[in-house]
Amino acid sequence: MRRLLALAWAVPPAGQMHDHEHDHDHAPAAAPQLNFLGDGNRALCESLTMQDFRGRMKPLDTQAREISMKITKRESFEGWEPMDLYMSWLTNPEFWFEYPVLAVRFPGLKSLLGVSPETRWVSASSLLNGNQYVLAEPVREALRTPDRDRTKLQRQLLLFDERFNIFWDVLNGGSLRLYPVAGDPAHTWVDFNGLLEQPGSEWADRSREAMDRLLSGLRAGDQQRIRAGLEATAALQRQYGAAVLPSAGALKAELWLNKAHPFRNVTLSYLAAFAVLLFAFFWSLARRGGQPYPRRHPLYLASLALFVGSLAFHLVAYVLRWIASGRAPLSNGYESLIFIALATAVAGLIFELRDRRGSSAGVSALLTTVILSVAMLSTFDPAIGPLVPVLASYW
Repeated sequence: MRRLLALAWAVPPAGQMHDHEHDHDHAPAAAPQLNFLGDGNRALCESLTMQDFRGRMKPLDTQAREISMKITKRESFEGWEPMDLYMSWLTNPEFWFEYPVLAVRFPGLKSLLGVSPETRWVSASSLLNGNQYVLAEPVREALRTPDRDRTKLQRQLLLFDERFNIFWDVLNGGSLRLYPVAGDPAHTWVDFNGLLEQPGSEWADRSREAMDRLLSGLRAGDQQRIRAGLEATAALQRQYGAAVLPSAGALKAELWLNKAHPFRNVTLSYLAAFAVLLFAFFWSLARRGGQPYPRRHPLYLASLALFVGSLAFHLVAYVLRWIASGRAPLSNGYESLIFIALATAVAGLIFELRDRRGSSAGVSALLTTVILSVAMLSTFDPAIGPLVPVLASYW
């Protein structure tokens, strides 16, 4: 088991890559099996709780999706399920260190790395020239440059460097805090490396045994051993981490949000509602002189039903995000936009029920589509985070 955690053969701690040498024998490693977890063990993995670096308790599914998207810029990289890919990174670091998985999109960054314009991913090993990190000096220069004076290339470089260091940390077995420390008043959870450093005790011995079962099962593809490791880890979480474990409802809500992508998908539904409502509005102008629709008019009912259905789905998703985060989803730019979009849709429905011409709901559907589309931009982070201290109040 220590062979995984001894990935210090290749990887210094995240954030320290710029100042360390690399001492690795680039021996080829066998390709891991695609989506090796199986449906049952994948579901167990996804529902397992972990503590992130900010202290937030979340399902492991969220971690896998966030990290996979951060590294590859793909929801499903080359057919891999996010959970299987994340676990494979942890247990097959030698292979993934050599495999092109780090997304590179900006043309200037490609030129800096010396790769072709068609290249979309590069390997971690390609970022090393002998014992030197090839981006060390450009990164230092970008960090020395005041933020307001940084070029677009420098900003993209820093994002790529962050991506590289996150991947580096994953290959090291870091950041996956699955094991609550027994009796810790701060409710600290530790990752694989942190668990190995704990002094001997009943809790530490049981946790290390559970970790060994899980990691050895993952490496061997032994479904029974993987399941035993997952169940033992979950039992430890319930026994020693019950005070901070999310509720079953919050866990299910977040898992549904992760898989359904409701705020992205409802955008298309609102857009369809806008198109039908626009048609209904011009139909009314041409055939009915712009008079209000009777409540049972088939065209009006169909267009309004599409809009109301979109609004209901949007509202359900917003409530589930509230449940998953344990607070009102208003703490950052992304959450503010999905709330403003919801309020716009509700206002449109209120005015539409009064006017019954299709125009109010149609304009509202269009505005809601635009707002949600803006929220989907990479500028806004959709990840659920802890409430910032300035907002941690009743108001």
